[in-house]
Amino acid sequence: MCSSNEMRIWEGDALSSREAVSSLVVAVYPPEVLASVPWRNVVTAPATHRIIIYKGSNAVCAAAYQFRSVNLNGMPTMLAGIGGVMTHPNFRRNGFGSAVMQAAQDALDRDGNAEFGLLFCEPKNAAFYEKLGWNLFRGTVLADQPNGTIRYDALDAMVFPFASASPQSGFLDLRGPPW
Repeated sequence: MCSSNEMRIWEGDALSSREAVSSLVVAVYPPEVLASVPWRNVVTAPATHRIIIYKGSNAVCAAAYQFRSVNLNGMPTMLAGIGGVMTHPNFRRNGFGSAVMQAAQDALDRDGNAEFGLLFCEPKNAAFYEKLGWNLFRGTVLADQPNGTIRYDALDAMVFPFASASPQSGFLDLRGPPW
């Protein structure tokens, strides 16, 4: 398991950190993996913030986030979106994913005015997020794509309470692309 003497957590602007995570992205999503992920053709929104965990000088885990005003059941609602969660294959099952998610949740709770958090994940990863307090959103999610607004069901939607209880169902319009 990771401990504070083994890792360093960096938090900052997502755009300025792209180079720092570029080798991590290649390790997590080599071409043969990227060709088969269910979200490979989805146009996504760029993140505004990123958390990176380093072991030595190497980025081994990262998560990105942003705040967005969405419509939940027709009402404007501020949410915090987490995406781009990834751990280098050589460092999985050592607590880095949990640590980066905890750091992201802490940052979102501290920095934002989000009612709840939203992330999208492959079904095989849902149990990991459930252990961290996230719950499956069983409603309808709409997202913008180049050809118009679509029902976004390429990945499971999961929610986390921040300022208020997170919805378990309903109609959620992202008012933009997913992350």
